[in-house]
Amino acid sequence: MYHCFPESEYFPLTIPLAPIAIGLAFFIDHLFGVTVTGAGINPARSFGPALVAWEWGSHWIYWVGPGAGAALAALGYRAVFLGDFEAVFEAENFEEAVVEKTDLEEADAE
Repeated sequence: MYHCFPESEYFPLTIPLAPIAIGLAFFIDHLFGVTVTGAGINPARSFGPALVAWEWGSHWIYWVGPGAGAALAALGYRAVFLGDFEAVFEAENFEEAVVEKTDLEEADAE
């Protein structure tokens, strides 16, 4: 989602067509997902029909999926932008890993 916003210090090269790619992903989900799940990619939107139909068999994915996806995305973000996969798992916190990475880059530049 950051690529949809104007340029910032964190994302100097934004992709002008990113909103189209995101919209296309939603379109494809709705095109193929409507027969399986009713195309409810929003947990709040999926809760109403599940409550009315009292069908909870597959509803857990709407609550577990976003959390698991967010956790994987956070690890991927840290690994990609730190450039060192080991630092993601060895650092006590994100700020510590960023400081270590910055110190290493400054030492390499000298």
